[in-house]
Amino acid sequence: MMKCLTLLVAVIVHMICSLYHYEELISCSAFAPCPNLQRRCNFGIVSSFIVMAVVDDDNNNDNTFHPLGPPTFLSNLKVCETITATTSSSSTCRNHTSDSAVFHHKNITRLSSSPDIFVIRNLIASSTDRQILIDTSIVNGMKNAGTKSSEDNTIRKHSYLTWIDPHGDDIDVIDENCYDDTTTSKTIARDTIINSRRYFAHEMMNKQMEMVTQEDDTKQSTVVDYTYSYPEELQIVKYDIGGKFDYHHDGYGRYLTVISYLNGVAGTYFPFANDDMGLLCKQQGEKNVSVIMDYMKQTVDKYGTLIVGKEGTHAYTDTESESSITPRDIIEVQAGDAIAFYSYDSNGDVDQRSVHCSLTVPLEKWISTCWFRSEALTGPFRSMKITRMEDDKRRLGI
Repeated sequence: MMKCLTLLVAVIVHMICSLYHYEELISCSAFAPCPNLQRRCNFGIVSSFIVMAVVDDDNNNDNTFHPLGPPTFLSNLKVCETITATTSSSSTCRNHTSDSAVFHHKNITRLSSSPDIFVIRNLIASSTDRQILIDTSIVNGMKNAGTKSSEDNTIRKHSYLTWIDPHGDDIDVIDENCYDDTTTSKTIARDTIINSRRYFAHEMMNKQMEMVTQEDDTKQSTVVDYTYSYPEELQIVKYDIGGKFDYHHDGYGRYLTVISYLNGVAGTYFPFANDDMGLLCKQQGEKNVSVIMDYMKQTVDKYGTLIVGKEGTHAYTDTESESSITPRDIIEVQAGDAIAFYSYDSNGDVDQRSVHCSLTVPLEKWISTCWFRSEALTGPFRSMKITRMEDDKRRLGI
């Protein structure tokens, strides 16, 4: 009888504590610490940059392990909600007064939850850095952009690309005004890739990529496999006036894309962003590609999110234009801003909702693109890799 009474009291106490805990989390803000419970809301450090986040000591309510998705501090954001993060850059020349801050504060806003799309302000904050990337691309030479499905160049028009290898032997443009001669296209490309990883890769993927770059061989015993994820070289693309890239999915293991607008011209359009019907389209499209194409013909140019820059919204919404669109949401960006989006779902399958395009631009457009790949987590042996990765996750305390 005494044991039963003790058990009953324990259950009641647990229920009261759970209710109190729930109320405390509701009163917390992602932008200000709780006055009465610093334990629940505090500054969380994520891969060497600081973010304000709600911390639940009793584990996350969402038990779905989705390493191909955003990190926890971003996945908790609601659409239109913004969080401020801080990181440092080694490439910005210290004698440029306008870009001389060692630490940069980056505002990240969720644009869509279906699929996950974010905008980050001033990812490449220095105008000098952006110009060096452009100059290097011109010096190294750019080739006509094409895809396997566009031999006649009908999908991509008036666009050219090149790659900057952060560790390669290509010609490197140096900022002659930088007294220590350390600001080069390679260092800028490396910083852009590293910061994109730190901000947008899942904690576990971030850890894997971070450790593979460490020179200490003893670190290799900490993780099981280095093949989970890796970044590609930085791609630079130029669109001439009238240039475009029709609707496409990045695919081929590219689970995370970060596009930086180097000269402030955008025109990126996601027809399925924040579209509830897009989920149905995605589910059916995985089994029948024609279903998703039919759905696109009915809904494209009527919904979705448009990213627009200095060219202005009217460049894409002018009803007199044959390519006019009527997006539901319009997001304005400036030179140095970037967007990040994810192309695979938690099952490791292609997420058709991340289909996007570069609309026909009225001005010359320059962008850089960071792609992060994971053939291991999008291929046929994904389930085995996920099991091993979850074990690593627990061992690393992530």
